Amino acid sequence: MSLTKEAYEKRKWKHLPCLRQIFSKCAIPERFWRPTSITDTSLEHEYRFQQIASVIWEDDGKSLEDVSVANIEEIDQELEILVAMAKHFAEFHIEEAKRLEKFGQFIIQSRLKDNRYKIKRQQREDF
Repeated sequence: MSLTKEAYEKRKWKHLPCLRQIFSKCAIPERFWRPTSITDTSLEHEYRFQQIASVIWEDDGKSLEDVSVANIEEIDQELEILVAMAKHFAEFHIEEAKRLEKFGQFIIQSRLKDNRYKIKRQQREDF
């Protein structure tokens, strides 16, 4: 069973009702949902990474008991790939947090200065 579009939107914006009212009609930027290969996007890639990482974290090494010593080097290399991916996603989210903070400060300053919420498109291009 899948959610209706309205139910999905309500779930997505659950804790952000004011922001939902303002931004829910905006299109999702292509830089997040543009395919990085034939059928993949960067956010889908991160989602799969999170699934793999959670399987590894939850396992606590139990599955490694049956691994031969010969595979340890390959496992180590693959774990290094996962660590690099985690750092990449972390950096991405830190940058997004900085942009959101900067945007929030801009809105507050604009509100105090102009006593209004309208933000001109050319002023927002910094974000």
